[in-house]
Amino acid sequence: MKILAKYTFALALLFLCHGCFSQEGNSSNFIERDAFVHVEVNSTNILAETGETRERQGSGSGVIVKSDVNHMLILTAAHVCTPNPNFLEGSTFNYITVSTWNRERFLGDIIGIDMVNDLCMLEADFSGLPYIKVSRILPKPGDAVYNLAAPYGIFGNKFILTFTGTYAGTIHLDNEQVYTIPAGPGSSGSPVLNANGHLIGIIHSSTTVMETISIGPTTESIIEFVAEF
Repeated sequence: MKILAKYTFALALLFLCHGCFSQEGNSSNFIERDAFVHVEVNSTNILAETGETRERQGSGSGVIVKSDVNHMLILTAAHVCTPNPNFLEGSTFNYITVSTWNRERFLGDIIGIDMVNDLCMLEADFSGLPYIKVSRILPKPGDAVYNLAAPYGIFGNKFILTFTGTYAGTIHLDNEQVYTIPAGPGSSGSPVLNANGHLIGIIHSSTTVMETISIGPTTESIIEFVAEF
């Protein structure tokens, strides 16, 4: 009876521990979906030389990277914030709306642009929403990564597409990181997270021949950019 009791106790512990480990390995438990936002932009550009007015609309993804009692900061891709290619010419007016998966909507203002690395920082009023930390540990080729995105505008109340993939490495000539994550229009600015749920990148494009390969700025570029604000 004592032996049976010991085995029963051991089995109970095994099941408990198995539950702990399976939860720890489940990406849904550490990804902070409340920090994801969908970005919509209406851009009007008035050319300095001709006075001609051009209007464009764009949308993409983003992630809250800082939040305090005064404001929150949202990281996305520069070409999402500035869908008009003549952004640096004349006067450009952008009306930017960010939406959470809880149907909350906020106005965002551009406070920083890095055109070289395709990064944009938006500022919005404090909402009480959580933020995702930028990783200080650089990814290694072969690391598992996770992506929250709204490709083709597929996004809704309590609904965000979550992708898993692998960090492939860095294209040093272009200073870009490559992932085996599917991406399409609307994925731009979407966060790439490591196994700890920390931000290691964002997606700004995919290859034209294979949408399952996505590209974005390096982790170092993101660390430096976010540290400015």
